[in-house]
Amino acid sequence: MPCKGRSTIAAGSGTTLTKAATWESGAILGGSGTYTPGGTFGSAGIHIAPGTSIGTLTVGNAVDLHNSGVLDIQVDGTQTQQADKLIVTGDLNLTGSTLNVTEIDNHHGTFTSIQIVSYTGTLTGLFATQNLPSGYTIQNETGGKQILLLPEPATMALLGLGALGMAFNRRRRR
Repeated sequence: MPCKGRSTIAAGSGTTLTKAATWESGAILGGSGTYTPGGTFGSAGIHIAPGTSIGTLTVGNAVDLHNSGVLDIQVDGTQTQQADKLIVTGDLNLTGSTLNVTEIDNHHGTFTSIQIVSYTGTLTGLFATQNLPSGYTIQNETGGKQILLLPEPATMALLGLGALGMAFNRRRRR
């Protein structure tokens, strides 16, 4: 099955796609479900976009995003612990790839960390480009075989200082 241009293979919720595709430039693998063939997505700038809003996409076997593959993740800052997630049941190669994270409704999350990628095999390389909203960073946890989205420490410190200031001000008025 050829996927050309802006073609999208969408795995619907609870759906498993088992037929391998021939990936060409600009194609997108997205949705919430399972795509079992795995494959090389980086050589032609293929996008993997879990969920249709917030959702989980499981890809069987190895996923190779090296060179120019793109992972598109959305995070919902209005609710804690809500973000797209890619689950890879095999090896994951991120060498030279791009991570794009966008906030839904431009609300900054109040979470401590959210898992955006998990894998069962070996991780090779890291994202060469990270397009993150202001106040976020990512953390690779190779022991836990996961990649987390985190608020930057400075953002958490400012939130803590703001809460402390409000508490002090309230106590002073009494």
